[in-house]
Amino acid sequence: MYITEFFAELGTDWVHDGSTRHRWVADVLETMLAEPHAGPDQPPEAFCRLIDCLMTPADALSHVPCSLDAPVTTS
Repeated sequence: MYITEFFAELGTDWVHDGSTRHRWVADVLETMLAEPHAGPDQPPEAFCRLIDCLMTPADALSHVPCSLDAPVTTS
């Protein structure tokens, strides 16, 4: 799976620009965390979906893409 596909499956519009992946992901995560959210103890929705996907054992073991429905738009 390509990194752009991973973020698309999360319902985001992020497209990898060909730069160093770890730097690009760090920038995307920083932008995600800067999005509006309910309060200091509730991260933005897109970031929560990212964590849910990464922490789902069935997805990790079966290599099946994350199955998340709600789309998120990016700036």
